[in-house]
Amino acid sequence: YGSAHIKRLSEGNDEGTCNATFIAIRLTLTTVMMAGTIAAIFIWESLNPAGAFSDGEQKFAVYVVLAYYVLFALAQIPAMTFNGRMEIAKQQVPETVGTMARAPLIIFAVMAGLGAVALSMSYLVTGLLMCLIAVWLFRDRPVGSANRAMAKSYTKYATPLMPLLLVTILSQNLPPVLIAFFTGSAQEVAGFFMVQRLTMVFILISTSISPILFPKFSETHAKKEPATIRDLCWKTERLISLLMMPLVFATVALAPALIHIFFTDAYLSS
Repeated sequence: YGSAHIKRLSEGNDEGTCNATFIAIRLTLTTVMMAGTIAAIFIWESLNPAGAFSDGEQKFAVYVVLAYYVLFALAQIPAMTFNGRMEIAKQQVPETVGTMARAPLIIFAVMAGLGAVALSMSYLVTGLLMCLIAVWLFRDRPVGSANRAMAKSYTKYATPLMPLLLVTILSQNLPPVLIAFFTGSAQEVAGFFMVQRLTMVFILISTSISPILFPKFSETHAKKEPATIRDLCWKTERLISLLMMPLVFATVALAPALIHIFFTDAYLSS
């Protein structure tokens, strides 16, 4: 639905109607996500009477992270609006500030040995900060009335994207869960997760480019200028390939050296 919001805004639809419709959809889906997660925890505990969590601290940390994702979802409402209006600098401010604030909090929590709750609280605090900054930047944007026809338009665009997004989310989150399930080792999960982080730079490059390109493609498509889209797409793919291919091959060839430098040799097996 975020992509649908960007699409409809960049096509020149009324911003007030789009914003109100997206806010209504986002609040509804966030409530469903929150209720679904709490229900899943309840079912998991019912199926594991001996203890679904290793301790009470772990369970509390899950609820704290859930609260962070609720705040993050709400902060995405202004972010997607800025993206649709091609105001990319405003879109990046909340998440950039949140990430910069979270890093020292995580380092302190780890170095001080404060545990899972403190680590999760660092996310919650920065999620609240992101949400407040996003709302402040959004304060002057028009918000009209949610429109049923617009909601249907959003759904029509969003529905084909849902399976792709589901696969993306599963590919990022399922491996650590499966490793924990089959090995029962938190150390194995941590090793896999840390080494996987080395590849995040490639994902970040693509997600940094798409907020600029997608609304531009959408705007050009609304003007019925497919030749312009093809030309821009070809030039972008060429530039990304020139940048990414050396990085990818170097990372593959130098993987042991990179793990040795950024982590320790203990992670080489991961």
